[in-house]
Amino acid sequence: MQRMESLPQDFVGSYLRFQIETLEDVLTTMEAENAMDDGYMDENLKRVEKNLHQIRKLTKSC
Repeated sequence: MQRMESLPQDFVGSYLRFQIETLEDVLTTMEAENAMDDGYMDENLKRVEKNLHQIRKLTKSC
């Protein structure tokens, strides 16, 4: 794996933007349905958490 310095900024930026878009979708769904106990929400939050963990590991690895 590569360190953050050698990862293209556009890759990291795109990856993070995608996570933001997913979180915006979750927020929109939560607000539209006025509920927080949706399986969709839980699944997507877990996915974003996993993806952020992976990008963090990727940026710290050699």
